[in-house]
Amino acid sequence: MSVRQATPSDAQAMAAVHVAAAAMDALRKQGFSEVVLWVLKENERARVFYEAQGFEADGAARVEVLRDGTELHEVRYRRSSGGR
Repeated sequence: MSVRQATPSDAQAMAAVHVAAAAMDALRKQGFSEVVLWVLKENERARVFYEAQGFEADGAARVEVLRDGTELHEVRYRRSSGGR
């Protein structure tokens, strides 16, 4: 059996999981039944993270245009908070 040392990247990923769980718990306690968020379409790392947290893309998309004309293509994710 090989043992791998945890890297700073591993620690950051675990911290992100804990922060996301705490946020979902806080929203549930406040009575929110659903959480909706937008993420950049090309941000594969964020999309994989949110999907691992139970979020699902619901098919909605939008384009935000910055002052300099840059287009940000976003997709919407949602999940139940487990609340009321």
